[in-house]
Amino acid sequence: MVEKSFAALVALVCLVLLARLFMPERYRWRLDAWARGVWRSLRSAAQRVWGLRHWRSSRQQAARMADDAIRRARHGVERDGNVLRPKSFGDRGGSRGSRESRDTGEPRKPH
Repeated sequence: MVEKSFAALVALVCLVLLARLFMPERYRWRLDAWARGVWRSLRSAAQRVWGLRHWRSSRQQAARMADDAIRRARHGVERDGNVLRPKSFGDRGGSRGSRESRDTGEPRKPH
């Protein structure tokens, strides 16, 4: 059944293309514009179906990633009032933001 349907579809396309060869130019343009519109609508319908298929899984994945980030943010910090200091910062040797540790003695760029 599938083979016969596919053969009939191919035969129909061949007949349309043969008829197109004998059409005046104006009718060919109309037929081409119609065919482009049909192709665009089929392609956009396929993209919508593909998007709906993956929408739920991508939404679940995003929720899992957000939960992981929230969990890491809650358990990987030291709290000092309303200040949160991630443990990954650690002690970097020296006071925070001190200019002396990175000063090379060269003048700064004038910008």
